[in-house]
Amino acid sequence: MVPYRVLIVEDNRIEALDLIKIIEARGYDLAGVAKTGEEAIHIARNKNPDAILMDVKLSGDMDGINAAEQITSMQNIPIIFLTGYSDAKTIRRATTTRLAGFIVKPFSENEIINALEVAIYKHESEKLVHENRQWLKVVLDSVGEGIIATNTAGEVRLMNTAAVRILGIQDEFIGCFLPDILTLYRSSNNLPVALPFNIQKPLPLSEIDYPLYVRQGSDSRIYIDGVISPLQEPNHGYTGVVINLRDISETIVMKQIVHDAYKQIEENLEKFAMLNDQIRNPLAVIVAILDLNDSEQLQNIMPYIREIDGIIDRLDNGYIMSSKIRRFLKKYHEINE
Repeated sequence: MVPYRVLIVEDNRIEALDLIKIIEARGYDLAGVAKTGEEAIHIARNKNPDAILMDVKLSGDMDGINAAEQITSMQNIPIIFLTGYSDAKTIRRATTTRLAGFIVKPFSENEIINALEVAIYKHESEKLVHENRQWLKVVLDSVGEGIIATNTAGEVRLMNTAAVRILGIQDEFIGCFLPDILTLYRSSNNLPVALPFNIQKPLPLSEIDYPLYVRQGSDSRIYIDGVISPLQEPNHGYTGVVINLRDISETIVMKQIVHDAYKQIEENLEKFAMLNDQIRNPLAVIVAILDLNDSEQLQNIMPYIREIDGIIDRLDNGYIMSSKIRRFLKKYHEINE
């Protein structure tokens, strides 16, 4: 394991040597020694130490607290202050920075080492948590379905990019009461749905109504499906819910298109049947009359009659094909008449 590197900022040469001796005896590496705040900022920027032991009172125009403010504004480094002053004003100033520890002089070896161990451990833990959160965010944002997590009060704790897109949210949402930013409506009656935040088992949204939808703007609907699941943590029990939202707008629109096409085919088939009889029956009567009364005239118009008959045959073929399409739609798209 690579030793942690410590920057010492101390203008008292004897105390600086004591600190060097203490940290090196415990296996820490020395990142550098600075006597002024300006030096500390320069070394911190170039060496990026794992921790800083910073004397509050330093030579020059900049004290340790001012130097710490500048360092922590640019870098995430835990800083432990060393001071001969324990007054409330000094402590209050120090707490405005990312204070990792505060040791009043004279210090002991154990005080220095304990403060370093605690500061570095806390810093590494926070960094790991941050990295895990970033990793989790990347994973969740790569998922195409919307994911929302709330506590038991319905306050939003997490929401991925897909959920933000589905809901059309533009403002900050963490900590918001979910019903304030998400309202689900029933397709059956357009009434809003009250979301449950205290459930013991997963609840598919389709059990509430199918499909549900959210509104974007005054006339835009996003149809959704999904599930609400209880969120349980080890040693804490039930802590909220996770809502999974899936945008099914394309599926719903396609179903409507198929349904409309089916209905149109139904109407066309009915018209085909009527048109066939309305044309072919009178045509047969015309042919019969002409055959009895004027065979020469019949010969003149027979080409036209055959053309009309061919058109009717094509209508018959269209009727057959439309019937096949109707059967296919009914069988594979679950259309109820």
